[in-house]
This record gives sequence, structure tokens and C-alpha cells, in this order.
Amino acid sequence: MPILFERMENEIESLKAAYRNVAIVGSPPDIGKQREIFIQRVLKNMLPSTVEICSGVLFDAEDKRSNQQDIIIYRRDMPKLSFGEGPQFLFVEGALATIEVKSKIDEQEFNRAMDNIKSVKSLKIYRKMGMSWGPAPKEIKCYVFSYDSVELDTFKTYLDRYIKKVESTYWFDFITILDKFNIYKNDGSVFQKHGESNFVIDTASKWTILGFFIHLVANISGFSLFQIDWSKYHVPPDKR
Repeated sequence: MPILFERMENEIESLKAAYRNVAIVGSPPDIGKQREIFIQRVLKNMLPSTVEICSGVLFDAEDKRSNQQDIIIYRRDMPKLSFGEGPQFLFVEGALATIEVKSKIDEQEFNRAMDNIKSVKSLKIYRKMGMSWGPAPKEIKCYVFSYDSVELDTFKTYLDRYIKKVESTYWFDFITILDKFNIYKNDGSVFQKHGESNFVIDTASKWTILGFFIHLVANISGFSLFQIDWSKYHVPPDKR
């Protein structure tokens, strides 16, 4: 078996074991501990050194703000705003991806995650071409990782309602349900486009983390040289 496939298959087993161990302590499992396990095992050990793992609130040059984000994959060369012990505020141009971490996705948690994603996708990004390749990324990729969920048929009903009521501009990019399935936007940006459906549902359960990892890395690699149009942040409130 190729080393990448073997490593990611082992990660599924490790995460499942960690989830069960946390669940023993209390009910429902402590999501903070699960988030930290996910960060340590899947993100810190595997992501490139050009990014760091943060949490906090994203804001743009018009002072629009996202909801609190569980995980933000952020450029290391970008500044941050901290206010003592309060939440960390991060420039939207420095964010490459966000990840919501869930214990189990039911309808309430699905809607909550989608609201958080919409709050990110609604922000305005002022990036411009620097000394790099390809166009500057125009959006932040938004992911959801969950240790468990309702059955796939029920999940599909959430997805159907979501597609009908939410504009495509605000759609999520990738959802992983550990050891069950992945759902990702059918835009051909990373994986081959499949027909005309809006989303692809991949039920190859043993490769869920591999799909998540490849999609994430493909979207956060190679952007560190893009410039920011900082002049947009120098407009006084009364001139906006």
C-alpha cells in the first residue's frame, strides 16, 4: 500500500480511538479536547511550515466580521490583532482555510456550521498579484470535520435543503465524516468534476482523511507570495 494511503488509514483508527477515550469521560464528548486531538494528529504534523493554526474571528477592510472560527489556517507572514484574553482578530486576507470541528453532525449542528461558513464567505478579500504563479485566490476554503453524524440518507436531506436556500457563493467546500463519507463541492478545483451535480458524495470510508488532507493541502499551498492591498484598511469609517 502507498505510504500516504497507509498513513491516512492509520490516522482514522487513531482518531476513532481518541474519540472513544474522550467519550468515556463524559457525555457528550468534550469538543475542545477532540478539536485539540484533531489539530495535533492531522494538522500540526502534516501542514507546511508556511502556515499556522489559529482560532478566532476574521475581519475585512469594511470591518465586517465572521463568527468565531474553530480553526483558521493562516499565513505566517500576516499580522494579527489581540486584545488581552479576548478573542483573536485576524485579517481575512491572511486566512487560507477554516475548519469547523464537530462531535456529531445532526441538523442543528449542520445549520450552525453552515452559518459560520457563510459568515466567512461573506467577507471581502483584497488580494493582488505578487511574485507567484496563477491568480490570487478569491475566497477562503471552508471545511467541516466531524467524528460522527446521522446516516447518509438523512444527511442528504440537509444537503438538499441547503442547496435550495443558500446562494452558491456561500456554500461549504468540503465536509468529512470520519470513517463514513466525504462531501465536497463539484467544481473540479482539486478532484475530477463528476457530471453536473453541485456536490460529490464519496463513500470510500477508509479514505476520508486522505481526501480531506489532499483537498486542504491543494488549497493552502503556494499562496504565500501574494500581496495584500493594505490601502483598503486606511479608509476612515466616515469615508466608506
